[in-house]
Amino acid sequence: MRGMAKSSPSLFSSTVVPEISCVYAATVPLPFSLGTFVRAAQRFIDEHLAPVWGVEARLRVRRKTRDGAWALVFVDTEDQASADGWHDLTRRGMPLAKVFLRVLAREVRENSTVKESAAAFRDAVSLTATHEIAEMLVDPAVTLCVQRAGFGLYALEVADPCEEDGFRIDGFQMTDFVYPAWYETFHAPGSTTFDECGKCRQPFQILRDGYASIYRKSRWRDRCGSKAKRKRFRKEDRSGHRTLQRKRASGLKRSTTVSGREVRVVREVRKVR
Repeated sequence: MRGMAKSSPSLFSSTVVPEISCVYAATVPLPFSLGTFVRAAQRFIDEHLAPVWGVEARLRVRRKTRDGAWALVFVDTEDQASADGWHDLTRRGMPLAKVFLRVLAREVRENSTVKESAAAFRDAVSLTATHEIAEMLVDPAVTLCVQRAGFGLYALEVADPCEEDGFRIDGFQMTDFVYPAWYETFHAPGSTTFDECGKCRQPFQILRDGYASIYRKSRWRDRCGSKAKRKRFRKEDRSGHRTLQRKRASGLKRSTTVSGREVRVVREVRKVR
């Protein structure tokens, strides 16, 4: 109709290739050159993630975040940050991922020898950063889920089921991630590729160090791939994690497990940061 304004493409549209501004804003030193990492991470997107999930992005090293751009920010930590990293939306609705260097450095010190710690920290940072890049690109608004009949809704967090597994590009550790086939129950075990590293053998398989966020019976739950992973989650403050972000967006109840008993945690729904 004459006089009707044309709408611009959504920033989450496949016709828009977003910039992800990569910003270092911490006191803990990065264990690598940010520019060198960004070049390797761009290959991760172009050669591995894009052919599988149909997503694109251009990574750029910046001194600060920019209006209209997505962002990956390396920070020390923030309130309630016990996870390695997470992604969220800014007040303007732009995807923002954070990597918590101080949290990662502490985890490495607790689990590695002094001799191993430098290499382990480097791998942990690059693995976490590409984990957040992958999940931010596949589900930028932190809203998408896939229904598994009889089991509930699985959050479309493509790096979580194979978390802590990965492969190398130009010497950097990149995250493993699941394929669309991982969410398709009609595939027989071993009949196709379910993740980038080829470790998942069937749909909805969660690896030992992985997990999946599942909405069932009006609550979000984290299903872990092993008792060790579940034990680690019990020690964490998960209040900034994506499962809680989904809860804030929908007003849904959250269920956690503490000392073998189920405790319902009802939090005030607050705006996404």
